[in-house]
This record gives sequence, C-alpha cells and structure tokens, in this order.
Amino acid sequence: MLDIIACPVCALYGRDDPWVVPIWGQRLKRRLPTADYVELTPAGHCPHHEAPHAVNAMMRTWISAVEAGDHTTADALRIGAESCYKEEDGTEVRATVLAGEPRNVFERWDDTKWRIARAWRDALRPLRRGSGVGAVR
Repeated sequence: MLDIIACPVCALYGRDDPWVVPIWGQRLKRRLPTADYVELTPAGHCPHHEAPHAVNAMMRTWISAVEAGDHTTADALRIGAESCYKEEDGTEVRATVLAGEPRNVFERWDDTKWRIARAWRDALRPLRRGSGVGAVR
C-alpha cells in the first residue's frame, strides 16, 4: 500500500516512545525514501501532547516547504538538520531530521530481517499469482 502514496509525507516521531519504538518510524522512512522523518526528544508516544511547540513549529516548517515546492531541498528538512524548541514548561526539545538508517546492532539486525522478508515476498509474488515459473495451473 505504501507503494501508491504519491503525496509528500512527514513523520514526526517521539524518540523516547516506550510502546511504538522509533524503529517503526525508521522502517517507514526506508519504505518511503522521499518522506521526511523527524525524531523529537525528549518526547514519547504523544509528541503532539508532550512537545506541542516543537511539533507545531516542525509542521509549519514542513507545510511551508511543501507549499513552496521545496520540501526536499529546504535546509531545515535536510538529513542531519537539528532544531531546538522551548516548551512552556521550559523543556528544550530537539528535532532531528534522520535518514532512517539503522543506528545500532539491533536496528541493523531488524533492517536485515525486513530486507530479507521483502526479497522473499517479491520473489514469491509471481508464484502466488500463478504467472511465474513453476506455478501450478
């Protein structure tokens, strides 16, 4: 289903999310390479609630860049760009634009596992449709 998405995508992710860990956002970024993937810290499962100023500022930046037609080249959205925002309670939230690449051994293992699973799925797809070599008719 992700293959048919033709519109710009921005994923704002709370890096400190204990339930839906950032690896899911990284998977999305790897599956949609043109998507913008931003991790916020400290922020967890509900970054829009935990860091509303940072979320709103990043979304304004992203929407403005999309409307201007340059979200793929805007400095604030380039891979590695970092921005800091101060919340009402004084917490400083860092927003980092990431490429979605694995950062540690666990993430590398997960990425390899998903790549192998996708390769098998793609290799078996013709057989499931009954159009490949060895298909049962």
